[in-house]
Parts: sequence; structure tokens; C-alpha cells
Amino acid sequence: QKLPCHCVPYHLNPSSGTNRMEGDGTSLAGRKVALIATGVFNPPHYAHLRIFERARDYLERVESANVVVGYMSTVADSSGILELAPTKHRLRMIEIALKKNDWIRPGYWETHQARQPSMQEILRHYEKEVRNDHGDETALILLCGGDFLEAQAGFDSYQLANDGV
Repeated sequence: QKLPCHCVPYHLNPSSGTNRMEGDGTSLAGRKVALIATGVFNPPHYAHLRIFERARDYLERVESANVVVGYMSTVADSSGILELAPTKHRLRMIEIALKKNDWIRPGYWETHQARQPSMQEILRHYEKEVRNDHGDETALILLCGGDFLEAQAGFDSYQLANDGV
């Protein structure tokens, strides 16, 4: 099934400073965009925040989009992942990490569900929230790393990187 968000392969090579985004032909020029990253954030760290900043910089400078909000949505205790700090502590760490940030906010919805929601459920929820808050034409973009691709879709992130994606 198709995810309810704008999924665009984006290759970031920090060591060389090269970035490449390969779109599906859908222009983001002039559109409002919301960014979301999901994960355990155990703990949230600089790289988690940096991916938001790099994505926003790229989307605004190169794609001429208007990034209006970002969400860091952490898994709940119901996810069953062992050795995680309790959700309330991870959420508090996210809140502290974002304290001086005016556009990225914690995503609470996922943590308040009785069971761990699927990625589609998470994205559908935030798509509705974003469109209610910012209008129907707002695009939702999922930010993720290779580990996410491997876990969610069975992709080999090392092969993707070697293939130039």
C-alpha cells in the first residue's frame, strides 16, 4: 500500500557534502511542507535534530518549499522494544532538545495509543493533523535513515547508497 506522504529518495553524503534528491515529478515549489521522523529517540541527539535542519534547508533553498512544522514521534512503551527508557522520559528528553526550536515539536499521538500503531496509521494521523492546521495542500514528508528503510521495507541501505540513491 502507498504511504500517505511524499516519499522522495534523498541521498546525503556528509563526508563529501553532496546531496541529491530524486523526485517523482511532483513539484514542491511554493507548497507548504511538514516533516516527520519516527523512532525510539533513546536518547534524542544532535543527528536527529540535524536531519530536520538539513531537510528544511534543502527543501526551502532548492525546492522552494515552505517548511511549516516538523514532528519527532517516538514509539510507545507498547512497542515491545526492550531496553528503552520509559516513554515519558524519552518524551521529556525530546521536549528539552526542542525547547529553543520554533518549528520542530514532539509528536505525542503515537505514545498515547494502546498498541504500537503501524507506520501507515502514524502517517495518516499526522497527515490529517497537518492538513487541519496548515491546509489541504500541505505535503507530509517522512524523514528516515537507512536503518528505517531496512526495518520497514526490507531495503538494504548499503546497497541503496552504493547504487547512488
